[in-house]
Amino acid sequence: MQTDFVNMFDSKMAENNLFKKVTELFSKFGLSQYESYIYIFLAKNKRKTASQIYKTLRIPKTETYRILAKLQGRGLISSSFDHPMTYMASSVNKVVESLINQEKNRINEFEAHKQELIELFRKIPSFESDTLDENGNQFQILHGHCQINNKIKEMLAKAKARFLLIGSENEFLQFYKDDIFELLKKSKLDVKILSSDSKKARYFFQNIKKDCVKMISEKDRRNLCFAIKDENEIVFFMKNENPKEKIAIWSDSTSIVTPLDLLFNIVWHNYKSTKEAGKYTTLEKTQQEYKFKIKELEQENLALTTLNRLLSNNKD
Repeated sequence: MQTDFVNMFDSKMAENNLFKKVTELFSKFGLSQYESYIYIFLAKNKRKTASQIYKTLRIPKTETYRILAKLQGRGLISSSFDHPMTYMASSVNKVVESLINQEKNRINEFEAHKQELIELFRKIPSFESDTLDENGNQFQILHGHCQINNKIKEMLAKAKARFLLIGSENEFLQFYKDDIFELLKKSKLDVKILSSDSKKARYFFQNIKKDCVKMISEKDRRNLCFAIKDENEIVFFMKNENPKEKIAIWSDSTSIVTPLDLLFNIVWHNYKSTKEAGKYTTLEKTQQEYKFKIKELEQENLALTTLNRLLSNNKD
């Protein structure tokens, strides 16, 4: 529910939507929408009482007191001994630094207890005699760049022979920021990358062996983005109505991996690497085009049918 406070900010900053951007950035540090509202309200005003806060922002009274206590606990605001008590915000520089340090400390704490948790967990007895088939038709839905890229890094670490990657500049930008291409460059795997052609995309691959990369047309990429490890695992990017929230599926199902692996190889053999002289000539491509196109469609249809079936079963 929008408040007068939000409307006031929207009217002043409608052109670049600053208020929305700030709340979205605060959410990355674990602040809820109301928590962000209260901090911004206090930071852009003088001292305020709890009553003034919840009446202005139209946040429930009990929720306001809960949030104020939480923000104080995280060092984002402080209070006075006045009666009634008033609250004031810490400077944004101190707040951002504090939030970053809190995240670092949380990660360090997880790391310190990692081995203990694993050992204790293994001591818990199993309640079923049968174990899951590790080579079965498993799949996992991944949300956001962080979870997706971590899964791809995990696949890279486990890969023994080959790693295939196809995507566009947008997906590869996140891979580049997350050092996935750096890992590929250092690996001794048989790496093959298919990318839609652009100046920025070519920059991403400047440190990777040229015979490992082929630039393809957007038409032939068919909006596909996936990574395959050793013909036994895949991360497949799904189309999403919200472009800011990436969704992908990890699976070890041969019904998904095999046809997309074949599809990748069909496209790969239809193009020359960046080390070679460009792409096929028009005549050469025309001779190859119909032969490969039917196979592409067959393999893509087979894989997507399996993916849709898995998602339908998951909803049931």
